[in-house]
Amino acid sequence: MKPEQYLDEQISSLKNKTIIVTGANSGIGFETTKMAAYKKARVVLACRSEKNALRAIEEIKQSLPEAKLEYVIYDQASFKSIDSFVETIIEKYPDFDSLFLNAGILKPKQETYTKDGFPLVLGTNFYGVYYLLEKLSPFLKKTKKEKRVIIEGSLIARWSSYHGDKYDLIKTSSLSFHAYNISKIGLENLFYKSAKENKNKHLKFILSEPGICKTDIIKNLPSWIKGPANSFLKIITHSPMKGSLWSLHAMSEKHDNGDIVIPSGLFSVNGFPKVRSEFFKRTKRYERIIEDTKTIIESKTS
Repeated sequence: MKPEQYLDEQISSLKNKTIIVTGANSGIGFETTKMAAYKKARVVLACRSEKNALRAIEEIKQSLPEAKLEYVIYDQASFKSIDSFVETIIEKYPDFDSLFLNAGILKPKQETYTKDGFPLVLGTNFYGVYYLLEKLSPFLKKTKKEKRVIIEGSLIARWSSYHGDKYDLIKTSSLSFHAYNISKIGLENLFYKSAKENKNKHLKFILSEPGICKTDIIKNLPSWIKGPANSFLKIITHSPMKGSLWSLHAMSEKHDNGDIVIPSGLFSVNGFPKVRSEFFKRTKRYERIIEDTKTIIESKTS
């Protein structure tokens, strides 16, 4: 089956749904935005700049002129921007149906830090999402209509480990792949924590793990790595458009709190979306990394 056929036959209409997508101007975020608009959703693009958002909207409108698209400014590397984003969501989009937490970075061109002094990769990919959910939590806990918080996971989290050392979370260079690995471990365990502690029957936390996708997240890798990486990715990956099917499934189909949407193929690398239910109830993996993160962020914000 081709991805386009799966989209038409297996993904339900999103008509009258409001979807918020972070990192919506590139990669899986862009494709999810475009395909959600194709399925008739109203989509809010959460992007770092107006320029990026407008460029993405213009591109989508070329093929979907009737698409319902809006944007908000959202910089996941800035707690101040996240605070503003939370205020905007509560004021303008309190009845949103799904929030897709997709924004992230693999590796910057040079060692860089967030506005709050964290290494860029960990600060953006993990601390930003942690902080966002902390700030949104009081609002989400009170919701009386169904809301889904969808976190973009990665196979990397299965192949990496957190050693319980805060050094990993504070000083790991953004130029090392270890930073990206730790950020994905953090996100997956943040999902486990959120799903396990959720007591609101109207609120659902879902992990979307699309396997291996070829996106422009590798754009800042050195040229000697980028070339072989592109060749390798062509063999084992699927396109960003196909990669969007996992997040779209999490938005459109029947799901329970704690569901994980994974690939159906061998080793969960490729295939099409399938659901693994209530896996979060069988793990306590989140406790150490989340507690360490809480301590680190409180030291910066108190």
